[in-house]
Amino acid sequence: MITCLQASALISRSFDVQLGGEESRLVEQHTRACPACLRYARELELIRRCCRELVEEALGEGGAPLPEGSRRRLQARLELALQG
Repeated sequence: MITCLQASALISRSFDVQLGGEESRLVEQHTRACPACLRYARELELIRRCCRELVEEALGEGGAPLPEGSRRRLQARLELALQG
């Protein structure tokens, strides 16, 4: 079994890259036994979903459309920010 520190690092990383089978299994096993890490994973998922909705709205999907130039600049900046 992995520690909470290891699990939280893997959970965080899983939002950037797809975990391998063994890593996914370890996270699943840990979160079944650890309510705090399960809550952490769920909170990160909620934050991710909210951010995605905000980005879609800002880019004009489901909201008022942005001018094309503004949309391209915003998209480019968001992509750079997500790359870290």
